[in-house]
Amino acid sequence: MDIKSKYSPSGRSEMIEFVINSPQITLEIGCREGLFSKNIRDKFDTKEAWGVEPDLSVKYEAEKNLDKIVFSLFDENINLPEKYFDLIIFNDVLEHMYDPWKALEKAKKLLTENGIIIASIPNIRHKSVLKQLIFSDNFKYEDSGILDITHIRFFTKKTMIKLFEETGFEIIKMKPVVLLKKRRWYKKIIQFPRKCFNFITFNKFESIQYAQYAFTIKIKN
Repeated sequence: MDIKSKYSPSGRSEMIEFVINSPQITLEIGCREGLFSKNIRDKFDTKEAWGVEPDLSVKYEAEKNLDKIVFSLFDENINLPEKYFDLIIFNDVLEHMYDPWKALEKAKKLLTENGIIIASIPNIRHKSVLKQLIFSDNFKYEDSGILDITHIRFFTKKTMIKLFEETGFEIIKMKPVVLLKKRRWYKKIIQFPRKCFNFITFNKFESIQYAQYAFTIKIKN
């Protein structure tokens, strides 16, 4: 069986709001073509954009968008300057790692004193996954999305928070990732009973509505 996911290049513009500093030197883990780093550079006029990417097939595009790129897995043995980056990016990357805890510990050593990390992580508690489990007794891997066949770790909103807290980070910003698109009028109407349900249940089931969460974190003092 060929374990391979389907990937579409994206500048991830919905993640820019999580960059709450004015970064000068950035490091994007799993950068692919470096499109998000390019977006950050265009907005903040960064001095240096670095990337880490294990897939050599994107080498040509990545070298156009990044100043420096290391073609390697991101682990404790990778050679990168410590206390150098004021923004480190994990966009849909931590779930692909055998040990995201060690990856975050490594990232701590690379951050400047006031540096931040932004990260997005799929939510395994999403209604699409629960529907398969409850009604079809199924956990079917796909070529993209929450059940991407290359995902190694799975997280809920609660365990995402725990991941960051266990590795010594403080969460500065957290919210679901919702792609901006035009909503039909009736979809706006059905939001009301959903909000009422969340209020009545003290948001206990709120996270099943969202396929992904994003975070801004910093090293806890």
